[in-house]
Amino acid sequence: MTRDHGFTLVELLMVVMIIGILAGIGASGLLRARSSANESSAIGALRTIAVAQIAYSSSCGYGNFAPGLAELGVAPPGGGDGFPGGRELAEPERFTAVSRDGYEVDAWIVRPPGYEEGTRYPTLLSIHGGPFTQYGTGFFDEFQVYAGAGYAVLFSNPRGGSGYSEEHGRAIRGPVGDAGPGWGTRDYEDLMAVVDTAIEKFDVVDPERLGVIGGSYGGFMTSWIIGHTNRFKAAISERAVNNLVSMFGSSDLFWVFERQFGGPLWENVDTYLERSPATYAKDIETPVLVMHSEQDLRCSIEQGEHLFTALRLMGKDVEMLRFPAESHELSRAGSPIHRVQRFEAVLEWFARFV
Repeated sequence: MTRDHGFTLVELLMVVMIIGILAGIGASGLLRARSSANESSAIGALRTIAVAQIAYSSSCGYGNFAPGLAELGVAPPGGGDGFPGGRELAEPERFTAVSRDGYEVDAWIVRPPGYEEGTRYPTLLSIHGGPFTQYGTGFFDEFQVYAGAGYAVLFSNPRGGSGYSEEHGRAIRGPVGDAGPGWGTRDYEDLMAVVDTAIEKFDVVDPERLGVIGGSYGGFMTSWIIGHTNRFKAAISERAVNNLVSMFGSSDLFWVFERQFGGPLWENVDTYLERSPATYAKDIETPVLVMHSEQDLRCSIEQGEHLFTALRLMGKDVEMLRFPAESHELSRAGSPIHRVQRFEAVLEWFARFV
């Protein structure tokens, strides 16, 4: 059968995808040129995951990407030992941190594969979103990539999250009325206790080379932390809540948080501002990379722009990385190329300062 109407829709989509892959690889190379051997290895592992997602589509009759994978130095999915082949995956070790008020906090450390006892490594504190969520100990690509790049990784379940008691989950309600102290209080103390305990307990943690990263509520905490301490050499605030006042109207659901905060915005503007990380932008001295997706409906990109603009006008060390056509789920369900580029940006930023 012949046709006289040019490309089909599927063929056009495949051309766009191929161009995007090549462009993404080219753009990624600009960051990788300043990366260490460990970082290149870590990104290679992540690229295996990302490209495998695209290659899977080829088995559904939309073309064959397998020859291109070999040119990239990536094994096609289903061959050999798969992702774990030739890689040492890091295992988390649990420990308990004691917060300032005596509360015990579950925490874990992931050491770099092949680490040497007695050698200190740059260390990243990773903070989960929510806040009513929790970290587990299953396979998590982020921690494997960071550890593979030569970092020790700390993660924990501070108060305000799920998985523990009702008291634990409700500990950071407020600060309106008598609901509780609010975000940036007990959770902040818990996270600092995790870092302090890790420094005391594990000789791989370098107290002079600390970085902090988090997304969504974890981005709020990252922005809040660097506005209240200078102990971290670099920070990455992703898809963050930075201004509770504007967030109230720009998010698809943030207005429901008035139940957690203890009252609505229009009756408590000053309190909402007092709990906003951007309010403390003048106190931030830590170099910070603001990362945000342009189609984020949960935490609108104006949240990232707000912090970036304030810090830039004050002459602070700040950069902003925007991802077009991505949502709040970039790091978990974004396009494969953007997920790879995100990891490259993370490793490049921390390599620059930590």
